[in-house]
Amino acid sequence: MAEAVLGSLLLKFGAILAPEVGKSLWSLTTKEASQLASVQKEMRDITHELEMMLAFLNHADRASESNKLTAVWVKQVREAAYEAEDIIDEYTYILGGRKKGFATRLKEIKSTIKNISEIKSRYDVKGLGEGSSSTDPRDTRSYPEDPSLFFREDSDLVGMKSNKQVLISWLIDGKKERMEISVWGMGGLGKTTLVAQVYKSEITKQCFECRAWITVSNTYKIDDILRRIIKELFLEKKEIVPQGIDTMDRRRLTEMLHQLLQQKRYLIVFDDVWGADMWNEIRFLFPDDKCQSRVMFTTRNQETANSLASPGHIFYLKPLQYDQEWKLFCKIAFRGDIGGVCPPYLKEAANAIVKKCDGLPLAVVTLAGLLYSKHSVTEWNTVISNLDSMLTSNQQLEKISNILMVSFYDLPHYLKNCFLYCSAFPEDYPIGRKRIIRLWVAEGFVEQRKEVTMEEVAEQYFNELVHRSMLQIAKTNEWGRVKECHIHDVVREVGISISKKQKFFSLGFKLLRVLDLKDAPIESIPDTVGDLFNLRYLGLRNTKVKILPKVLKRLRNLQTLDLADSNVKEIPNGVTKLPNLRHVFLIKPKHTWVSKELQTLQGISSNNEVVRQVENLTQLRSFGIVDVRESEGTKLCASIKKMKFLHHLQIQATDTGKAPLVLETLDPPPPLLQKLYLTGRLQGTLPRWFKSLTNLKILWLKLSGMNEDPLLSLKSLPNLVVITLDNAYDGEKLCFQADGFPSLKELWLVELSHLNQITMEEGAMQSLKKFYLVSCKELKTLPQGIERLTTLQELYLQEMAEELLKRMRGVDRQKISHIPVVRHVARIDGRWKTEMFS
Repeated sequence: MAEAVLGSLLLKFGAILAPEVGKSLWSLTTKEASQLASVQKEMRDITHELEMMLAFLNHADRASESNKLTAVWVKQVREAAYEAEDIIDEYTYILGGRKKGFATRLKEIKSTIKNISEIKSRYDVKGLGEGSSSTDPRDTRSYPEDPSLFFREDSDLVGMKSNKQVLISWLIDGKKERMEISVWGMGGLGKTTLVAQVYKSEITKQCFECRAWITVSNTYKIDDILRRIIKELFLEKKEIVPQGIDTMDRRRLTEMLHQLLQQKRYLIVFDDVWGADMWNEIRFLFPDDKCQSRVMFTTRNQETANSLASPGHIFYLKPLQYDQEWKLFCKIAFRGDIGGVCPPYLKEAANAIVKKCDGLPLAVVTLAGLLYSKHSVTEWNTVISNLDSMLTSNQQLEKISNILMVSFYDLPHYLKNCFLYCSAFPEDYPIGRKRIIRLWVAEGFVEQRKEVTMEEVAEQYFNELVHRSMLQIAKTNEWGRVKECHIHDVVREVGISISKKQKFFSLGFKLLRVLDLKDAPIESIPDTVGDLFNLRYLGLRNTKVKILPKVLKRLRNLQTLDLADSNVKEIPNGVTKLPNLRHVFLIKPKHTWVSKELQTLQGISSNNEVVRQVENLTQLRSFGIVDVRESEGTKLCASIKKMKFLHHLQIQATDTGKAPLVLETLDPPPPLLQKLYLTGRLQGTLPRWFKSLTNLKILWLKLSGMNEDPLLSLKSLPNLVVITLDNAYDGEKLCFQADGFPSLKELWLVELSHLNQITMEEGAMQSLKKFYLVSCKELKTLPQGIERLTTLQELYLQEMAEELLKRMRGVDRQKISHIPVVRHVARIDGRWKTEMFS
């Protein structure tokens, strides 16, 4: 852990000693410049000493678990590094503020570090010898760019099939009374993974009208649990969550829950339950209307399992048998080119490692992930040696904790901080990939490299942690890229333990780098936030904050300003000129932004000055602009054409998107564009340049007013995965031509008020999984050729014509019999009603 702190500190030294920072000295007086130049010399001396320490520290860090002398030395290094980091953060601020006193402090810390280095020699402090951990960030290249290529679904996890069948049989056994089912076993056995497979199975989706999955922390609140169940029930049906639910009292929550579940067949899962009190307190809220409803629990505690379950419905999840362990280990450790087969020269070492896992899937996948990038017998034997040492020196810990400790110490130093940071999130919290990347950059965990952004480097870090099974994939986007991850509860416990021991989160408020108040019930922030000179990330997403303090303009280090879904409409003067801003999320402020570091600018409101100025933001990867006037279209296109790195583009016309969008001159469009969202009237058809969007994955068109079939321009785009036409087409017919849309997985047709015929020719949309038809009320028959869509998993209809529904119940039933989930949702007497056709 001291290695990680030191690695982060060296990144900061490197940034400050960079040539471009030296240029800032030119603006100082001769005396000031002399003082700062002297400080930079002190920093170079400290850097050289720290680099020598870093080379030794990985092994010393691991040895500190069993060697008290080494532990003391590592502690001294860590504390000195923290103090040096504080000085560096203040120094960065000083370059803009000219404060005094830091030179003396720097000399003191230099002396301290020198003394620590001498202690190492004087007392012969030792590490563990040559280790397997890498300290070279470039090693991330040994991992595939996208971890989802190897971590698809859990459906083929080893040893799960028979267990899954047992649980499904309990869910659908025909007993009308509500039944409670417990799944118990020690941490790391895969209880959550198993129950998740059951929950996600097609038969479960078909059998239960209402479903919700809730993770129960050890410090739960009943009102919060009820709130989360209600939200899950709405979201599962793709319905809007009622406004005000976050402020409802228990009586109102109870009434709403009962209304949602009465006379319904429901499945509720409570994951990671620590005791029976929670269920005993709320079980009366779940109606037993003899509708074959089920409630499932996962727990590590046998007594809790016994208390919660109906008689005869306790499932003990056993450890894997050795052949299952071996299969799972090889599948992960040797995935990719060698197809999950252990090479003969590693078989002895692999056997030794698998035997130490005691049948725990978490131990197997973690060690396999660790070893995936290691190819020599020496490296594998080093892991075995480290594991033996950890098991011997920490016999009071569970074996799984020791195995996870070995995996942690094997992490390169640049990943240790990133992993520990993730352990601070609440249990089972969905951690957004983009969000955690921005947070890591803000915290200073990510190195700068030539020709790539820090965000791109951080994405490599993220991918490696997933490959090592230190983070688990929770959600992927439409084309399979990781969108959210979470940290296994047992892995998180180890991370928290290490963080507490090493004081990872011990930081003075004044030196705070990240202030993320997303979803917090606050309406304002104090002026004292302006004193946080080190702040890199300010997140106010989904808060009720209306006014930002004027002092925000003092936050010269700010990189991310996230005001999405807040009530902020005005930005204080000076904030738009902050020099280090990289990501800005807004709601319609009309301001110009000058930072050429900007990579994200979302939610900005258009005017002539804004449209002219954005041409300078050539580093943008994500750009969203609203209230665009017809007269601004040509100039806006000229500005966007200069954004060569743009991946995400969102444009909304004025008059809430009803005005014309003049986009014909956006030719050629940005070459890397992957997501395109357009709201506003086009010129009757799609612009000609649409055919050149070969990298486009998501297309969303709303209020487009097209009278020509847009599919003709889109059918050959090779990477298009999602299409949404929302009140975008005024024609009567749509034709998906033969062999068109080869990669399309999700199709939304919404409020196409004149549409009365859809044709799907042979070979069209051969990858389609989800098809949504919403309020297309002139459509009286199913799409012609829908029976050819053999990959289709879900057909969702909402507010469709009764004539269409009658045909689906009768003469056209056979055409949709191959689709696992077919449902129609309509609002009747003020309530949403669901009719299942599958």
